[in-house]
Formats: sequence, structure tokens, C-alpha cells
Amino acid sequence: MKLLVSVPLIFAGCICLCLSLEKHFLVLMQKSLAGHQRIGLRATGYVLLLASLVVAFIGGSFLGFVYWFGLFSLVAIPIPFLLTRFARSLSVTSRPE
Repeated sequence: MKLLVSVPLIFAGCICLCLSLEKHFLVLMQKSLAGHQRIGLRATGYVLLLASLVVAFIGGSFLGFVYWFGLFSLVAIPIPFLLTRFARSLSVTSRPE
């Protein structure tokens, strides 16, 4: 049950933190990032990661921290590759012919 809740929270948190960077936001959303959007995305990303950490600690064991770091590693590693692939597919489809 922890896995079904933690993985999407970690994934969404990492995506929010990636989108809070100007370069990634510009490539994926194809518009400029406003200051209040950056703050909102960062806050949302950190809150989601904190929520996933709390879910990992449910059950009363200190091993929840180890469990969370393992899940974080598994989920966060493919995100740059997914963002790159998604950005390439956007640039291919948005080229004028």
C-alpha cells in the first residue's frame, strides 16, 4: 500500500521541482515562467516529497527513511530521460513544415 501512494507522490514532486526551473518550463510549456509560478511549483514539489516521506514512515519504523530513499532513487532516475524524450517529441511536432 505504501508503494501505491509513495511512488506517485515522489514522481509528482520531482516533476514539480523540475518545472520550477526556467529552462525546463520553457521547453515543456513553451512559455516563460513567472515568479509566483516558480514559488508555487517549488512549494508544491517539496510538499509532495514531504508527504511521500510521511507515508514511508507510517508503520512506526525508522527503516521508512531507507525505504523512502530507495523509492526516491528508483523514481527520480528516469525523470531526466523522460523529460528529454518529451521535449524532443514536442520539438519534432512543433516544427513548421
